[in-house]
Amino acid sequence: MEWQYIAFLFIGLLFVGLLFGIRIFAVLMGLGVLGIYLFMNPWMDILLGYQTWHSLVMFVVAAVPLFIFMSEILVVSGVSSLMYEAAAPIFERLPGGLLHSNIGVCAILAATTGSLLTGTAAVGTAALPELKKRKYDPALVCGSLAIGGTLGTMIPPSITFIIIGALVGMSVGKLFIAGIIPGLMLAGLYMTYILVRALLQPKLAPKSAELKPLGSSLRGLLKVWPVAILVVVVLGSIYGGIATPTEAASLGCMIAMLVTLGYRRLTWEVLRKAAQQSFSATSMAIMLFLGAKLIGTPLANLGVFLRLTEWMIALPLQPLGILVSIYVMYFILGMFMSGLPVVVITLPLVWPILIGLGYDPIFIGVAIVMLSECGSITPPVGQLLYFIQVLAPDVPFKAVASGCLQFAAVLMGGLAILTAFPQLALFLPGMMEF
Repeated sequence: MEWQYIAFLFIGLLFVGLLFGIRIFAVLMGLGVLGIYLFMNPWMDILLGYQTWHSLVMFVVAAVPLFIFMSEILVVSGVSSLMYEAAAPIFERLPGGLLHSNIGVCAILAATTGSLLTGTAAVGTAALPELKKRKYDPALVCGSLAIGGTLGTMIPPSITFIIIGALVGMSVGKLFIAGIIPGLMLAGLYMTYILVRALLQPKLAPKSAELKPLGSSLRGLLKVWPVAILVVVVLGSIYGGIATPTEAASLGCMIAMLVTLGYRRLTWEVLRKAAQQSFSATSMAIMLFLGAKLIGTPLANLGVFLRLTEWMIALPLQPLGILVSIYVMYFILGMFMSGLPVVVITLPLVWPILIGLGYDPIFIGVAIVMLSECGSITPPVGQLLYFIQVLAPDVPFKAVASGCLQFAAVLMGGLAILTAFPQLALFLPGMMEF
C-alpha cells in the first residue's frame, strides 16, 4: 500500500475516533495496535511489550509526576495564593492595575508548576472576586487569566517540554532553559498590551483609590522568598549541569514540602489531595506519550514519516513558507484539540520535516510549545476557555472568548518575533555545559 493511502487512513480513523468522543490517548493507542497488527504482525507481541516498557521506564519521563506533585503541593496548600496577595500591591501601581498581577504571578507560578491549568486556577481563585468588585473589564480579566496560565507550558519546568524531549530524544534540560527568554518575552508582551489598553481606555481597569505604601508592598513581597529559592534551586541545578531534570524535580518536591511546612500549611489532607491530583494529571500525560509511541511504530516502519518529509522538502516553497504552513496547521488543529494532544499527534510528522529544512531542534521545540499555548485559548474548544468559564460563571462566554482572542493575537506576534530572531530560544542553551 502506498504511503499516502496509509497516512490518509490513519488520519481519517483518528478524526473519526475524536468525532465519536473517544479519549485521545485511547484513539492513538488503538490505531497503534491496529497498525502493528496489520503491517507488522509477526513481531506484534514483542513490539507492543517493548514500546510499552521502554516508554514507561525512560528516566526523563519520571520527571513528569514529580514536577506535577511539586506544583500540586503549592496549589493545594494555598501557598500559590499567598504569592498573588504579595505581588498584587506592587503590580497595582501600573496602568492596568491588577491585570498585571494575573500575568506576573502566573509567570512566577509557571517556574514552579509546569502546568497549563495550575497558574490560572491559583490566580483566578484569588483574583476574580477582587477584580469583579473593582469593575474591571470582564473580557480583559478572563483573557489575562487564560494567557497567564499558558506561560506554564513555556517557562520551565514544562511538562510539554518533557514530552517533546522524550518523543524525539532531545535534552529536556536544554529545552527547559530555551523556554526562559521566550517565556519572559511573552509575559512582557502581554503586560505591554494591558498597559496600552489601560492608557487608551482607563475605564477597562479603574485605578484603586487606596494604594499601599511602596515600602510596605515590598516588605509583603519578602514573605514569599522561600518560593524564589525553590525556583532558583530547581532551574539553577539544571542550568549548571548539577542535576538532570528528573533529579531537579525530586529536589523540588522536597523543597516544596519544606516551604509548605514553613508556612504551616502541610497537612495529611494536603498531601492526600496533591497526590490524588498528581496521579490523575500524570496518567493523562503518560498515556498520551505511550499512544504517540505506539502509533508512530507502524508509520515509521512503513516509511510514512520519511516519504512525507521528502515530499514536503521537495515542494516549490522556501523553508519559511513551509514553516508558516505548519504554524497554520497547528493553529487550526488547536481550535479543536487541547495543546498537549496536538503536540503528541503531530510531532512525529513535523519534526523530521523541519529538521530536514535546516531548522534548529531547540527552536522547533519552543515554537511548537508556543503554538500549543495558542490552541489552549482559541475557540471553539480551547481548554482554558471553558476552565475560565467555570471560574467565572457570571461572565458571558462571548466575553471570555473575546478576551482570549485578544491575547492570542499578542501570542502570535510573539511567535513572529521568535521566528525572526531564533536566538531568543538558542542563546541560553548554547551556554550550557551539556
